[in-house]
Amino acid sequence: MEDSEADSTAIVPSTNKKRAKLSFCKNHLLLPFGKSTFYVPEEAVLSIPKGTNRVANTTILNQIISTKSPTTWNNYLDPDRLILIKGSEGKSVYTTFKVMDQTSHEEEVFIRHIPPTVCDKQFPKWKELIEKDTKEGKRKPPENDRQEQRLNVLNWKSKDCSRAQINPEHNNWEVCKDPPKSLKHTATVAPGGKRTGPSRSRPAGANGSADDCSDVLVTSSDVGGDSIRTFRIPVGKDFLAPKLIDGYLYVTTVKPTTLTESSNDTAQNDGPVGQNDDAHEGDD
Repeated sequence: MEDSEADSTAIVPSTNKKRAKLSFCKNHLLLPFGKSTFYVPEEAVLSIPKGTNRVANTTILNQIISTKSPTTWNNYLDPDRLILIKGSEGKSVYTTFKVMDQTSHEEEVFIRHIPPTVCDKQFPKWKELIEKDTKEGKRKPPENDRQEQRLNVLNWKSKDCSRAQINPEHNNWEVCKDPPKSLKHTATVAPGGKRTGPSRSRPAGANGSADDCSDVLVTSSDVGGDSIRTFRIPVGKDFLAPKLIDGYLYVTTVKPTTLTESSNDTAQNDGPVGQNDDAHEGDD
């Protein structure tokens, strides 16, 4: 029998038993989908995460959830941060994020869908890394059913879901009429899996990869052509779509770190992009 006291991240019972809530979230779990936001029912959660991913700001969060780039998503695929959700379509994989410049950290309650193509490509690599780290003593093997369930999420394949992801409307999930305000600043997912929101990202590589191109030079001039500005985007960086404002080209970049770096579980007040947040976890 599983020792519940040794595992601090069980679903917390609520007055409304149909709504799922994790111990490290202040409110019930929510899924942004299309123009609406839905409560995640308890019975839909197949694997409970140990913690959440950390990102510095909303700009970086949008960069991640608006792309299907495996390189960009790679740091956020630790099985301890994954949530397996079931519906009439099958099973699909999600994760959560904490935005460090949000004082309320209300972003944590939103489950964010991971593109199936990313899972198919990166999960086998994560399995190999975890197996290697376990043999070398860098990572403990599963000690209870919940830990085993988290690790098994890496066995998920796109064929396990008949659609792009779970559709809360088709599954009659409850609509949240007053979602946290932070949702207004992040991208959502429309029916069919298409991302929509305040910004869309694109990779520096010509064929969709951020790692297969030379440095990208972007040039703009002030109004009237009196001054020319050149922006260099190094190899390995993804960037948000440039915006021309008052004759100046504004470009936001974020550099993905390596798979090995993502296994760092040290909790700090302000950690690097991709660092996991274990500050409120036990020895699970």
